[in-house]
Amino acid sequence: MQVLLVQPPFNFPSGGCLYNLKLLEQARRQNFPLTRRIWRGGELPPADLVFWDSLGLARLAHQALPQGAVHVLLLHFLPSLDPALSSAPRLALERLEREVLARFAHVLVTGPGLLEPLRRRELNCQIWVCEPGVGEEFLTPRRPFKPSATGREFLTVANLLPGKGYLELIQVWAKFKHTPWRWHWVGASSLDPRYARQVFRAVRRLGLSERIVYHGVLSPRRLVRLLDEVDWFLFPSRFESFGMALAEAAARRVPIISSRVGAAERWVIPGRTGWLLPPGDWRGFARVLRHCLAAPKPCFPRRRVKGGFAPVLPTWEQVFARWREICLRLLESA
Repeated sequence: MQVLLVQPPFNFPSGGCLYNLKLLEQARRQNFPLTRRIWRGGELPPADLVFWDSLGLARLAHQALPQGAVHVLLLHFLPSLDPALSSAPRLALERLEREVLARFAHVLVTGPGLLEPLRRRELNCQIWVCEPGVGEEFLTPRRPFKPSATGREFLTVANLLPGKGYLELIQVWAKFKHTPWRWHWVGASSLDPRYARQVFRAVRRLGLSERIVYHGVLSPRRLVRLLDEVDWFLFPSRFESFGMALAEAAARRVPIISSRVGAAERWVIPGRTGWLLPPGDWRGFARVLRHCLAAPKPCFPRRRVKGGFAPVLPTWEQVFARWREICLRLLESA
């Protein structure tokens, strides 16, 4: 048996790229015959099962699928679901997605947020689900939490992209200048430089440069330390197929304020471990933030959450076991 993962020739600091890297890492550890092939055209090496990374969706519309192998679209997200898109680009992306999806008998999705959009399209393919896990660093023992003496600390982990809600939430935070708080950002600013510049200009214009701390992309170890130091995890994204950052925050028992996206309902019990709001409900975010800032102490105990909530968080080893099972079932049914 030989399994091939075909990726475009780039490596974004995104959840999709991390997912692929973790699969490859587990395959090496367990001597599973998985090989990565960077997608630059030309013939592919012989394989029984080929996973085509959806990050190269535009190329897949015309890419030949070699005979004799089982082909699977590895779908991390649907570009047309980006809430920042206007009508014409959205329709063009939907046409491209329909064209590519029609070529595959099997689609593997990495998050529950993709299931309903795919079902609405009435596809003639089998859909498999293999969700991400969390790294071992996020499951280590948690250090005692010490609230900041200078105000509430909030953290968002997301690349600086229009759909992540940074620009809109900056406007919300500008209403709370009279209250001590600090908002930490972790994520890449290079994927959409124009938007990133717009965001940083808004921070300066609204006088929030001393309140917002941009950390860039952090290693898992450094991110764990930061998660252990903040009061709240703040996630205003408008769409997620899963939301790996939410799972990592839940692993560290950080109370969460999030849009109702991806698997957020799995990690957040409203009133017990945080709050969930409709995507784009900036008045709702303002209301919740006002409540958090006005409370004399943290709304939820950081380490002993009301109701005994303990999220079930799979490791990447467990994720790989599920993915390997899917591989075997695909080959058996071929």
